[in-house]
Amino acid sequence: MNSFNFLLKTFLFKEFDEKMIGAIAGQHISTSLLASRSYPFQEGYIISKNLFDSISSNHSFQESKNRLSKKYNKHSDEVIYMFYEHFLAINWENYSSIPMNEYTLNLENLLNTNSKTIPYTINKLLHNLCRNNWGNKISSIQGLHSYMTKLTKKSNFPILYQDSIHDLSDKYSLFNNDFKKCMYSLNMQTINNTLLLI
Repeated sequence: MNSFNFLLKTFLFKEFDEKMIGAIAGQHISTSLLASRSYPFQEGYIISKNLFDSISSNHSFQESKNRLSKKYNKHSDEVIYMFYEHFLAINWENYSSIPMNEYTLNLENLLNTNSKTIPYTINKLLHNLCRNNWGNKISSIQGLHSYMTKLTKKSNFPILYQDSIHDLSDKYSLFNNDFKKCMYSLNMQTINNTLLLI
């Protein structure tokens, strides 16, 4: 599960509550501390983890990984997650009933009221993203590249990720089709109750 795919982690949530906080922050909390958090927080973390497990095991996701240059090797999952974050932002209205601007505002309000629950570095990063309307910005290739560049400066995000934007540009329609197929599969799993969600 990637630390920086906030849209993918939360797009299925219909309420801005403690479940969503768990989805955002659970990955950054030790197992012992996670066990002491509320049930909704833990449930949100589990939902997010199950979602990413389903994405990463999806055939279309694996196809996307195979399209990448070999140099990304063990980092290919994280790169494709970022590509899918971009495609989700572009097609947001197809996958969420909440408009992007409203989503961003509600998320920032949620962060403000739960600042003690979320690790400081993630809280600060998300606040900056919300203020800069990152959901709309990463819907362009240039905006995604800018986001990835900032992550390499402010975190342990591998610097070679920035180069992956060339792979995305060269095979854009193929990656886009992979994303849509993966999302369709997730939707069918949700309808058939084979994917543990909300």
